[in-house]
Amino acid sequence: MLVEKGLNFSNLGYILGSIGFAAAIFEIPSGAIADVFGRILVYRMSKLIYLLSVLGFFLTDSVSGAVVAAFGIGLSVALGSGTYEAWYVEKLKTLGMAEKTQSLARWLQGAMAVGLAFGAVTGGFLPNTLGPIVGFTGANVNLIVVAAVSAVHLALTFVIFDADPVRSHGSEKPTIARTFFAGFREIQVSTELLRLLALGACIGGLLASLEIYWQPRLLEISPATNYSTFGWTTFGFFGMAIAGPVIIGVVGGSLSWSARSQTLVIPFFLPLILGLVALMTSRFGFVGAYLGFMLVYSMINPASFAIINENLSDQNRSTVLSIFSQVFSIGGAVVAYSMPLLVMQFGIADVWLGVAALIVVGLLGAATLGRRERRSFKA
Repeated sequence: MLVEKGLNFSNLGYILGSIGFAAAIFEIPSGAIADVFGRILVYRMSKLIYLLSVLGFFLTDSVSGAVVAAFGIGLSVALGSGTYEAWYVEKLKTLGMAEKTQSLARWLQGAMAVGLAFGAVTGGFLPNTLGPIVGFTGANVNLIVVAAVSAVHLALTFVIFDADPVRSHGSEKPTIARTFFAGFREIQVSTELLRLLALGACIGGLLASLEIYWQPRLLEISPATNYSTFGWTTFGFFGMAIAGPVIIGVVGGSLSWSARSQTLVIPFFLPLILGLVALMTSRFGFVGAYLGFMLVYSMINPASFAIINENLSDQNRSTVLSIFSQVFSIGGAVVAYSMPLLVMQFGIADVWLGVAALIVVGLLGAATLGRRERRSFKA
């Protein structure tokens, strides 16, 4: 989309990296704001800012304008992270279904993936069908549709979500600063949460490197690739997001594989698959490896979601989830901002191999935190 607007693909790292950078900046207060003033209120604010940012992308054709719009997207991501998830977990507790958090998280992730997959296919066909009718280019057609869907999404939040549960904050009146530092202390005292925090930074970097440059790389491999190919590939991407939680649910249940063990083992497959993606020189091989990455990535989320929420108190839940989202965004932003110059110097494939090697080292460090916790527990 950005390339079609006339922006050089080497600038994509700066533009899309700005989303992660802005999200990392605004994550610090956003979770605490949600815990103090209400998760659903802040979620609605995030949807409104997202809508305005999409319209910003529609109106601009410059790098600076795209960066501003990207910052808006990042702000909306920061405000939205940990809001409806915290509401969802507390709703399960209210209904007496807290023990089903991991299994229901798989259904939640699958439902989101279904919607994203449908959007991906639609986005692949709209430029060629609706574009000539309305007189816009393909990119602008998709932006207008996304803006319309975002407006409907915002309106539906007033129908779907009921009021936030009343949370006890003790005798002290909650403030943004007090809530943030309380959430930060929850992470500090839990080696398990620290391990998952390090894991999130690594995965954020991997995902950013792949998502920013997979389309330019596919065009390098197959210059004739069109919108419908991108649409179907993205559809498959989200199809893997549906299949992954189902597969890990069946495998994990049959093998009695704990959520903790899943988050220790499965992430190591991701840099290996990224290396495989980098080595592919045919369109079908590249797309297959790309979809394999998403399949494995989606297997990690239900287990990590359950572990994180099991270790959190209700009053600081959005705050801690936002800190996790912040670290994920930082990992992605660091990689995204580092890649443009490296890509121009070495090429996309070689940079992917370098990122994969670095992430393996990071994952080993995160796994070491897990081993330390087991030793401390035994002692």
